[in-house]
Amino acid sequence: MARILGTQERPLSGDADPGMSPASDPLLSCAKEDARECLKILDMVSAPEMQKTRTEVLRTAMADINW
Repeated sequence: MARILGTQERPLSGDADPGMSPASDPLLSCAKEDARECLKILDMVSAPEMQKTRTEVLRTAMADINW
């Protein structure tokens, strides 16, 4: 989901102004917050190496969300 959000350039709503930021779309904003919360949980969990890799992948995807 975070990778999809990183590629989103405008709101999903068909009647939204094309110049508006994806941040103005409530659904996209909720999805971004959910990904942020997931990352926070993964950071708190002391986990094996595979979990650390997943955390880094999510952190990288979150960094690509520029809105």
